[in-house]
Amino acid sequence: MEYKTDKPSLDQDVLEEMRSLLEEEFDQVIESYRTDTLVRFEEIRESIENNSPGQLVAAAHQIKSTSLALGIVQLAHYAETMEQAGRAGSMVNQVDWLRLALREFDVVVSQLH
Repeated sequence: MEYKTDKPSLDQDVLEEMRSLLEEEFDQVIESYRTDTLVRFEEIRESIENNSPGQLVAAAHQIKSTSLALGIVQLAHYAETMEQAGRAGSMVNQVDWLRLALREFDVVVSQLH
């Protein structure tokens, strides 16, 4: 499954605004985001294994929200897609969406450091 929207990986305006607001704490926030997002990805994996749409919704929503707050646009889009499917009770293609999200996460993390 290959799916890419016209959304950039990062919204540089939002990212720079956050960097300006947080100043010295920015790197710590990014590291917390990275660590927390990895936990949420594990929760998504578990939700797929357990066929648990509710667990998928919660984890995907958290990734979407924190990603948007930091200007991480494409990953937020993937998370939103997973969240919406979970809300509809569908676990179809979630492994593929998770793979896309993990790949995008790797791209974003490398760009943030």
